[in-house]
Amino acid sequence: MRTPELLDSSDGSRAAGSSEVSSLAAADHRTVINGLTPRVLEEELVEDPIEVEEPTEQPAVIEVTDSPGATQQVVVDKMAATFTEEEKAAWEADPQYNSHQGKIYPDSEVMLERGRSFAAMVPQLFSTIDGMKQVAAPTDQMHKATAESPEGLAEVAKCDVTTAQIDTTPNGGDLPQMEMLVIKPKDLSTKDAIIFYHGGGFIGSSPQTELYRLCRFAVLFDATIFAPEYGIPIDHPAPLCACNGYSAVTYVIENANQHGIDPARIVTMGESHGSHAVAAVSIQLARRGEGNLLKFAWADIPAVSNRWMTMKEEDCKWEELPCYVAQQQVMKLVAGGKLDDGESEISSYINNPDVFPTCMNDELAKGVPMTFVSTREFCFFRTDAFEYAELLKQNGKLLDEVYVQSGTAHASAYMPGMAGTKLLLADEQRIWRKLISM
Repeated sequence: MRTPELLDSSDGSRAAGSSEVSSLAAADHRTVINGLTPRVLEEELVEDPIEVEEPTEQPAVIEVTDSPGATQQVVVDKMAATFTEEEKAAWEADPQYNSHQGKIYPDSEVMLERGRSFAAMVPQLFSTIDGMKQVAAPTDQMHKATAESPEGLAEVAKCDVTTAQIDTTPNGGDLPQMEMLVIKPKDLSTKDAIIFYHGGGFIGSSPQTELYRLCRFAVLFDATIFAPEYGIPIDHPAPLCACNGYSAVTYVIENANQHGIDPARIVTMGESHGSHAVAAVSIQLARRGEGNLLKFAWADIPAVSNRWMTMKEEDCKWEELPCYVAQQQVMKLVAGGKLDDGESEISSYINNPDVFPTCMNDELAKGVPMTFVSTREFCFFRTDAFEYAELLKQNGKLLDEVYVQSGTAHASAYMPGMAGTKLLLADEQRIWRKLISM
């Protein structure tokens, strides 16, 4: 395996702060980069770390047709089975993984390396929409298998789950009956609410697929979670997903009393393309002069930059190689374009903030809700996160500083049992408790 290099911001992106790398403590995984300090973590808000049960990982297998007459079996197997629990515990105790010195947890490195191997098939697979959806299937299968495991079922059992129907068309959406899950922990003690937009690489997933994770978040944050089925972005081009997502915000506000919610404590949150939805919904709020309707927005591992559209292989960092071609292709569809769009066609939407939120102008950025940004040291969207954070910071909308977890990659939190997951969840709980009380 190629050894990962220490990350920096020398690619010209708008990374906040200086290039100096710092950490809170040598043995502390809550580290930062480019001189940014996560002040939300300076206060210990719980005396003991949370106890999080790690679901047992299940394999997912799919047959992918990558050329006429040829079928290849792609296996997303058990990352957790590659290494022992003792090994993972030893890594998490090792300060070299927790000080932003460019050392990645071995199971996260394996995941990235498998992605790099798969990257050779990406140009063919992502040349058609059907190919893209075949790629999405293994992750959906993995989530489904985990949800049906004893651990997944135990997470869901901790919550009451109901549904609501929303007509998004009055707000410019395209779903007259958008379904939204309403998830309440059985021992809920707050009136806090999170409108959670699922991720999935712009090509897959759903609230129902990730129900066990949503229940975990509801318990972790002691909050009611509203999870709208706002649409897969390649099927609902911008700004449709954002308008559908905005409709979820208006529904929660208008029905706060019915759901036992304090309208002053409503937050939007998402991961990966779900954070694109968070940013795009923030833009919808800004255009309507409604940025103050949310307590804050939380963009985790956000995919929000247009830099991918002109990227070539030689421009990629080590961790970006698995996805740069895929990102170029899916964003053409998110923009309402075609998969064979060239430079001329791309130029018509490459600076559209509904497609690439980092392209919003300062006037618009000044109107979005206060936003917290978090990412991972080896996330392929890490530069996106810092570019977005810098735009927010310049316009007084960055809430605290960017949180970066050491040693993990983009999908580490999605993959049950991987090293760093418990540490991340404990930090997310502390961050939430701090921000919601501000």
